Amino acid sequence: MKLYVNIPTSLPNAIARVAMDMTGQSAEIVVCDEAYRKTPAYKALTTTDKFPLLQTAEGSLHESSAIAKYFCSLAGGKFLGSTAVERSQVD
Repeated sequence: MKLYVNIPTSLPNAIARVAMDMTGQSAEIVVCDEAYRKTPAYKALTTTDKFPLLQTAEGSLHESSAIAKYFCSLAGGKFLGSTAVERSQVD
């Protein structure tokens, strides 16, 4: 997996990185500058051109909340809640 970020310390990027760390997952962190953002390789990964972007074997995910939920799912869902009510409250 690769986690693409523009400013590593921005809140959305930090949320994705903290979720990755808390769930014991690992991904290569790729810091993108404006030049890389314009390359065909990067454009092929993204449909929104927003950060963070997680590239997985299954496809790409945008938005920190979606990336956090993905990492939580990989960790067996223990961070997502144990009941339907708990899971529905996680955003």
